[in-house]
Amino acid sequence: MEDMPPIYAPPGERGPKPLKAPNLFVRRLTYIAVGSAASIMLFTGFGFWTVVSHYVIRFAENSSVNISAGLLSSERDSFFTDTSEGKHKVVEEIPPGRFDLLDERIRQFLNPFGLLKVKVYTRDERIIYSTDRAIIGERDPDNRRLRNALGGRSDSKLVRRDRMQDLANEQRLDVDVVETYVPIYDDDGEVIGCLEVYMDVSRYRLEIGQIVSLAIIVIGVIMLAVYGTSFIFLRKSTRKLKEAQDMLELYAASDPLTGLYNRRHILARARQELARLHRERAHDEGHPGMSFTMLDLDHFKKINDTYGHLVGDEVLKETARRILATTRVYDLAGRFGGEEFIVVHPNADYTQAQGIASRIWGAIRAEPYVIEGRKINVTASLGVATLDPATEKDFMPALKRADLALYDAKNTGRDRVA
Repeated sequence: MEDMPPIYAPPGERGPKPLKAPNLFVRRLTYIAVGSAASIMLFTGFGFWTVVSHYVIRFAENSSVNISAGLLSSERDSFFTDTSEGKHKVVEEIPPGRFDLLDERIRQFLNPFGLLKVKVYTRDERIIYSTDRAIIGERDPDNRRLRNALGGRSDSKLVRRDRMQDLANEQRLDVDVVETYVPIYDDDGEVIGCLEVYMDVSRYRLEIGQIVSLAIIVIGVIMLAVYGTSFIFLRKSTRKLKEAQDMLELYAASDPLTGLYNRRHILARARQELARLHRERAHDEGHPGMSFTMLDLDHFKKINDTYGHLVGDEVLKETARRILATTRVYDLAGRFGGEEFIVVHPNADYTQAQGIASRIWGAIRAEPYVIEGRKINVTASLGVATLDPATEKDFMPALKRADLALYDAKNTGRDRVA
């Protein structure tokens, strides 16, 4: 079979639109890919931020525990006293006369470690020392993390403070701080108090941001490579699928020999045109209506018997070409069966349809068909009918009238328009 010519129909008037499944599939898959990539990068960034922040907190906590041990060891006589049972406990109060010297020693001790603030609690949750003197003597009974430390578990948390006073009594703005509650033990391993340490980890903020950004970039590049490669292969596959689908649409709607609409599809298109006609007539009573031309080649069996069926097929193809060459751009041509053709004339009254049918008739008989070096004279009989949109809601009566007119033309001598 030769390559099938395209179906003849004006743009936008080709009946049911082809399925958009391949393109829709690719589009939706693209949305899913973009959404999943964004989600993966978002969760990756959050995950890396969480992991790195966790390590920063653990580092700050370990450092705070070690610094606390060193501080308590160096200031053992200032913070501890003996009970009547010979055990150690945190002093109830630091004498005012010793406080200034103690505070100065503690600040000098803590200064190299990047600490911003220190508090010392007794077992009953009362502050006996703080680099912020204003809060000394206060109790904090509702502090869950303090209770955890007094229960024997160190508790750390990373927080961001808008402003905070450091050991030099200077205001620090936008500070990242790890707050660590460190239990204080006596010689028997019992918790006798708690030390709260504020460590400045702001310097790690930029590093964390760089690590998270680098992780997102790496994951993004990997996903771009994977999704990009997959998309290329998928696009090629869907393009082939679309081509196959278009070919199926073509075969479903067209006559495989002539490329015109097949019987089923030309009738479907006629129904669409009729629906459009009724919509337009609602706004324009003077609408010209819709007409049909039925065409049948004269003595076609004789052509088949004389020259063979292959030549007969070429006659049908050439007839289709001549029909297309003489009809209007928006007329719809189809093969109705055998050597019979149909032309749907939208926006045409009987006179206009007769004129078009006469041109088709003239084009067929004007020049012999030249096939395989042979000149074959071909004629046709045509019947024309017009649908009355005011009274007819279906086109089948008009189509039957066109068919009757065709037979009238054949019964009155053929080679004419009736």
